[in-house]
Amino acid sequence: SLDVMGHILAQSQLPDATLIDQTMLVINNLLGLAATQSLALASDAEIEQIRALVRPLMEQGLDREAHTLARFELMQSIMEASRNLPLRLIARSLFEQMAPSLQNIHPYATFDGQAYAEFARQLDEALRQRDKDALRVTFEGFSDLNRETMMRALAAAGDAVGQEAVSQ
Repeated sequence: SLDVMGHILAQSQLPDATLIDQTMLVINNLLGLAATQSLALASDAEIEQIRALVRPLMEQGLDREAHTLARFELMQSIMEASRNLPLRLIARSLFEQMAPSLQNIHPYATFDGQAYAEFARQLDEALRQRDKDALRVTFEGFSDLNRETMMRALAAAGDAVGQEAVSQ
């Protein structure tokens, strides 16, 4: 059962970086598959709805909270448009197991608004043209950026926790 993931990730103050990275890799690949299926199955109106959710990510002025919310809404929309229930259930379960363990990391997360904006523009264009190859390449880039962002946040949180332990 995927429920074991939450227990494993909650074993220490900060979750295991390798397990977080592996989980993110799986979730991002599921999201990429959902996006590909969405191109094939979604109506023009659904694609336009997804594109509307991409647009806020093109703005570099979003704060961390707004950016995170925009990415989450986009992910949900793509998953729904895929019409793939097993994929949605697995991705959601993994995300729900991982999310609580990220609470201590969230304050250390910084994101490269310029890089996200560029990927958002590429995603918008791939969706507009229904270009499966461009979509795949864009999601690979998004995945790498998300994982790098998380690994930097984990490292910063680890440094801070180490410093707190030393100062006490």
